Amino acid sequence: MSQTQQKTQAQQHQSQSTSQAGVQTKTNILTASCQCGQVVVQVAGEPLSTANCYCDDCQAAARQIESRPGAYAVTEPDGGTGYSLYLKQRVRCVKGENKLEAFKLKPDSPTNRMIASCCNTPMLLQFDNNLPWVTMYRSRFGSEARPLEMRIFTKYKPAQTQLSDDLTNYTTFPFWLPVWMPAKIISAMLKDKLFGGPFP
Repeated sequence: MSQTQQKTQAQQHQSQSTSQAGVQTKTNILTASCQCGQVVVQVAGEPLSTANCYCDDCQAAARQIESRPGAYAVTEPDGGTGYSLYLKQRVRCVKGENKLEAFKLKPDSPTNRMIASCCNTPMLLQFDNNLPWVTMYRSRFGSEARPLEMRIFTKYKPAQTQLSDDLTNYTTFPFWLPVWMPAKIISAMLKDKLFGGPFP
């Protein structure tokens, strides 16, 4: 085989490998399903952040949701609710969108907890104040859920809960969040723009 042929084959192999890598990046998709499977939501790429939240509102909402017929546990055994935050454009409902119903803890709350009405499964949180992310209930991803990064609003945790030090425990919001989150969002948006969007 001539040097020219070898060079051509190497270039073709490199091009194919690059193309395959691109496909792998764009198909990094996780699926979240309700308990009965009638509602399915997909997310693309890595989350902006993951956390267990112990705030009063999350605990109160969990109690109300769990009191519905056939509902499953919303909180973790320690009383926290696990969340994964994704850029809004990286989330899509692929099945049963008409079954998602908004639940507000208070009438004037900007937070809409979207519940699968078919089986009373909480799927995600959307916001009336146009926040650029969607908060997914982390438990809906099962074993595919991305690892937790921190615990927040731990000063409201149940009195009997003893938190380990395997993660950083913040009594309220992390002090660095207002600076770090916008930077993370801009980076994710630029990445999607450069590589043609989050979904294939």
